[in-house]
Amino acid sequence: MPDHPHQTHFSDRQEWILLAVLGSIQFTNLMDFVILMPLGPQLMRVFSISPQQFGLVVSAYTFSAGVVGIVGALFIDRFDRRSILLGLYAGFAFGNLFCAVAPSYEVLLVGRVVTGAFGGLMGATVFAVVADVVPEIRRGQRWERS
Repeated sequence: MPDHPHQTHFSDRQEWILLAVLGSIQFTNLMDFVILMPLGPQLMRVFSISPQQFGLVVSAYTFSAGVVGIVGALFIDRFDRRSILLGLYAGFAFGNLFCAVAPSYEVLLVGRVVTGAFGGLMGATVFAVVADVVPEIRRGQRWERS
């Protein structure tokens, strides 16, 4: 019987595959968050924006993730984690596509807000899935092959 209402039992192989997928999701989320900083000079030149405006583009992700995270915490646990994670990743990908094709500063800013909204909840959902799958007693332990 699972210790947690959402907890399921997986074989070691299934657990590692799931953790690799979740790690990949977190990696793409983290890379999206930090990739904008090195692009600063090019974006300021292409969109003719000031350093302050560029700072707003960078921080829009964080502010959006924070606000949506607080609001999302009120209801997100009512849904299946897999469905939520897939939906959030789809929204995250759409936000990134929106940023990639942004013809103006304003569109880029909206894209970063959308990406942050989905990315912030996605990160929290990944941790919730790990908490559901890995029993508490095994979290943080070093894996040894038998």
